Amino acid sequence: MCSKIILPAQKMHLQLVKSRVFRNSFRSLRTSATKCSGPLLTLSTNNWAGNITWSSAPRLPSSVEELQDITRTSSAVRVLGSGHSFVPAADVAPSHRGVCTSIVSLRHLPRRFDLDTAKRTVTIDGGMTYSELITRLRGTGFTLQNTHSLPHTTVSGTICTGTHGSSGVCSETRRAMLGSQSAQVSAIDFLQPDGDIISFEQGVHEDFEGCVINLGCLGPMSALTLTVVPEFDVLQSVYGTMDIGHHWPITALLDTFDSLLTSSDSFSIMIDWPRDGGGMIVHRRFGPPGIDMTPQEDWNGVPLVREPLPPLIAGHRDFRSTHQGSSTDVLFWFVEDGETFGPQAPELQLEYFVPLECWREAMEAVRPIAAQWGDVIAGNAATPASLLLYSEIRAVRADDLWLSQTTVDGKDTLALAFGMNKAAGQPRVMEAAAQMEAALAPFSPKPHWVKLSSFTPRHVTSLYGESWYKFRHLCESHDPHRKFLNPWAQQFFDE
Repeated sequence: MCSKIILPAQKMHLQLVKSRVFRNSFRSLRTSATKCSGPLLTLSTNNWAGNITWSSAPRLPSSVEELQDITRTSSAVRVLGSGHSFVPAADVAPSHRGVCTSIVSLRHLPRRFDLDTAKRTVTIDGGMTYSELITRLRGTGFTLQNTHSLPHTTVSGTICTGTHGSSGVCSETRRAMLGSQSAQVSAIDFLQPDGDIISFEQGVHEDFEGCVINLGCLGPMSALTLTVVPEFDVLQSVYGTMDIGHHWPITALLDTFDSLLTSSDSFSIMIDWPRDGGGMIVHRRFGPPGIDMTPQEDWNGVPLVREPLPPLIAGHRDFRSTHQGSSTDVLFWFVEDGETFGPQAPELQLEYFVPLECWREAMEAVRPIAAQWGDVIAGNAATPASLLLYSEIRAVRADDLWLSQTTVDGKDTLALAFGMNKAAGQPRVMEAAAQMEAALAPFSPKPHWVKLSSFTPRHVTSLYGESWYKFRHLCESHDPHRKFLNPWAQQFFDE
């Protein structure tokens, strides 16, 4: 039986723009010039989901020197990655009365790709996407140990928010084998408030574990070094589909979940909670390049799917279902780049991390809450759309990073993600978040840093204990005038 801690019910977090944090954000601005440097980005003024509108057009430096100038001459700076956050993590308070605030995209920085085969590392620029990185790694004999689902996201944005893929579990140690994308970082170059560059390296700087998942609070990342591994093949086996007719009871999934964990190197499960049905299992095994691996023809009675499936995101190619190939192709849900800005998605996302050892109790707690999210709120009789569009289950290995959401009490985690229908409206989604957070309270759930949550800032920081105060001290010493804190980040520091 898993140890449980009962937490008090949490209050719903109200709109940030009406908060004390936003009104007071201008007080922390310091200006050294009356105008901003750098060209403006003319792409969408919204994030990927379309629920956030930037307060100003992002700036698009074409060199590190130009980025340094923007950083030095601005009173507030935040970096915009792919716009895949569901909270205003990249936004700044608008410029006013000669005070310059800057949203910066690093996508036009010169591409950097320095592969060190002896050290098994690759150093890249701060604007590179995972798709660009994987493309450059092809043919080198090296690759990343793990990837997440969206190749169009920037590596720096993914790293600083603690985004993750999935992992199987070692049957002997009972530990998840693969960590988050952030756990692959071994060095980072940051811009300081005066534009100078400072480097942090794993094993050299004692604060390194506080620098990786940094929420943008330590300034733009001009370069990152990642660990690479020898290239390997992946056999992806898909069982079932998201079609209603292919569902099987969730109880059957729960009864076989442990064997799924220990037989895979990586996995994803899509569950249809409102219909109490298992949907689609994506089971992945790793092996040497060129050595054929044979999939099971069924998963406890759920048939293997070999034919391509409809795109998981509209506008992208069909999902390839069961196949074997290079890890650089198979670990992504889809391989080609998507657009980096929105609005494109019909969804708002929630995600929570609980101890992996409590997987059964946690999923049983989710079950009655998510079962209520099947109400049709959009579409028509032929194509109805419910509040819950999909739910994905994954596992992640714990790490030592200070702000790691994928580590709970030092333990590996089960990641519970929910794609909510944006058509329901964000207030309704926030109500659903509060329901789920109350149900998961016995497991001390951590919310994803840049997905929606009704937890108060005070509660979120309390989940990190002493690590949060260490991170706060690191930020204060690195950026005493809070140039790199925006209203969204400041709410955590002001609690």
